[in-house]
Amino acid sequence: MRLARLGLALVCVALAAPAWGRPFTIDDLLRAEEFGQMGFSPNGRHFVFERLGPQTQAGPFNQDVYSGYRRSRLYSLDRLKLGPPEPLGAPAPGDGLVAGPFSPSGDQLVVLRLRGQVWEAGVCDLLSGEVTWLGVGPELGLLGQTIVWRSESQLLMAARGDHLAPLRLRIGGEMRQALSDFWARAEAGWTPAINLVGSGRYLSLRPKAPQGRLVQVDLPSGEQTDLLAADIYDLEISPDGRFAAVMALGEDLQAPPDQLLRVASASRRRNLVMVDLDSGATSTPCADCHLDTHLIAWAANRPEVLVHGQRGRSGPTPATYLRLSWDKVSPVPLSGLRPVVGRTSEGYAIPRAAWLQDTPLVLAEPAQGGRADWWMISASGPQNITASLPSAPDPIVRSAPGGAVLVRAGDEAYQIGPSGPPSRSGARILAMAPPPGLGLSNRHRVNQLPEGAWFVTSDGPARTVLRSLMGKRFTSLAAPDEVTARAVSEAGLAEIWRAPSQTLTLRLQWFDQTRAEAVRLNQAFEHVDFAKAEAIHGLDPNGAPVRHWLILPPGQALKRSACEGGEPPLVVIPYPGASYPTAPDPLGRGIGRYSANPQLLAAAGFAVLIPSLPRAPGQESGRAHV
Repeated sequence: MRLARLGLALVCVALAAPAWGRPFTIDDLLRAEEFGQMGFSPNGRHFVFERLGPQTQAGPFNQDVYSGYRRSRLYSLDRLKLGPPEPLGAPAPGDGLVAGPFSPSGDQLVVLRLRGQVWEAGVCDLLSGEVTWLGVGPELGLLGQTIVWRSESQLLMAARGDHLAPLRLRIGGEMRQALSDFWARAEAGWTPAINLVGSGRYLSLRPKAPQGRLVQVDLPSGEQTDLLAADIYDLEISPDGRFAAVMALGEDLQAPPDQLLRVASASRRRNLVMVDLDSGATSTPCADCHLDTHLIAWAANRPEVLVHGQRGRSGPTPATYLRLSWDKVSPVPLSGLRPVVGRTSEGYAIPRAAWLQDTPLVLAEPAQGGRADWWMISASGPQNITASLPSAPDPIVRSAPGGAVLVRAGDEAYQIGPSGPPSRSGARILAMAPPPGLGLSNRHRVNQLPEGAWFVTSDGPARTVLRSLMGKRFTSLAAPDEVTARAVSEAGLAEIWRAPSQTLTLRLQWFDQTRAEAVRLNQAFEHVDFAKAEAIHGLDPNGAPVRHWLILPPGQALKRSACEGGEPPLVVIPYPGASYPTAPDPLGRGIGRYSANPQLLAAAGFAVLIPSLPRAPGQESGRAHV
């Protein structure tokens, strides 16, 4: 017993030796800042980034998990001007400013402002930093693109039918207010404290917000033209700029009684409307279509769109690929093939298809079983264009110069044209850099990525190199495990580093190797004793490897646990569907970061386990084995 006590005393003395910093506190968490979107302009002159201020400046807190929209401010760096970043838009206290897409030239940027409950689009002149507000509130680009530049002087937007912020930015506050109203009605006892949603023969009684519209804005004159009255969630302009393919919500749909309702279950028909932007005429090529999200692909040289979905109004039919023109519907023949369709975590479909110039390209596998490959569906029948690759290709294609596409297979990238065999990129690829640009929708991030592919390669264990398809290269400024976000284009490379002290540093180098002044956040954290995350390896339900993360109390807190009785108590922070190939962001946005922050728990002497619980898309349960 005396030896055990002596051993524990020696442990306590040993733990007391290091000069630890102060513990992480709630005030630290609420003062933490982050970086948001960042990107280079198409002309290579401007670099714009979002800086998300502390939670202490983010009120009112009625955005649920979308508080970043309220906290965001915009800054710009000009390659032709030396100095610190310049703020854009002159926001009033409480305003949130979010970046939308650059104009074709890159000298203008769409800016989105959240002021109170009002969401408004404006256009920022990046040379002066001034914003012209348009009085239009676009829908959020969560499922698709809702703001598109037609030219340097014309904007196309899927506008809301009211002046309020989109529902996703109001749902937290409105839900709490609705509950309060229900309790008040229940207490009074005069009216039912219930919420009615129409179904069956009462389907048409479902409440709806004011109808949205497709609006074209002429920036020099300020004139706004309504082109279509519809609730729009996605749009894409044809390559020649004449037509817009618009995904809109139609009539209410009755939920099938034999199917589970998911987050992605459609409550309204989704269909495509074509708009002639010159004449204002509209056409619905497939009146009985119900289309999936995440695919609107224009052919290169003809006014034809590739989509995926069901046909018929009498009941569900198997989904298929369709070619839609102004007045014609043509099914894509997939005889002998079974399409591979991805899913988001909420269950929305991601049809894996694109165009190889004017020929549909579909990810599919033989109906009798076999490897998934990319198939070109021409008039002569399906042709497997990736059969010669040594491994199965990625489910995402990227646009490449000359009407070709870029496909990754294993650690190689291959460029594929309408004829001839695939050509190798010639370098071992560790990863593909994220698509360039600001204000990209989820569709552009997960399907048929825009042209401008960059490869993440390596010159050695500590040298990460980014290389473009055109041969441009940048050498990373940091060790590979320090970079948490990256933006790269022909103009330059920007990286966000996270130090062990949880300080964040934005470093940027232009194409001529000129380096901009670094931007650092959370410098007060250099004196904080943070807990470290240790990986625990396990398996998911299918036997695939996953990583879980164990966070032990840092120095002083671990010493206190050891000297007061042994092992620290354990707190588990699970979330079905969450998977962590790398250590979770200890301070940023995301599940549990504020409601159950692991660093705060560790500072209080708890060990924290954050498990990876992968799930099938659209399901609410997740399992894994440690």
